[in-house]
Amino acid sequence: MRNTSLNIRTTDKTKHLLQQVSDMLGTTVSGFLLSCATEKAYEIIQNQNSFFLAEEEWDKLCKDLDRSPIKNKKLQQLIHAKRVFTSE
Repeated sequence: MRNTSLNIRTTDKTKHLLQQVSDMLGTTVSGFLLSCATEKAYEIIQNQNSFFLAEEEWDKLCKDLDRSPIKNKKLQQLIHAKRVFTSE
């Protein structure tokens, strides 16, 4: 159930275009915009949570992840160092 509103401002030209395409699809401007925006939002979220590699790239990534980490003295010192900055 839709229980909230979303208001946007646009030009007359854009409003006319959106009305034209909505009519062509047999929906309302609000329905068209909501459908497109929702689809795009899911696409963006999916792209932020997933990535795709070619088989060769996947194999290289797996080998790199399986390899023992390289000891890095400076990184270890940094990890164990006292904090310089505070959130205050």
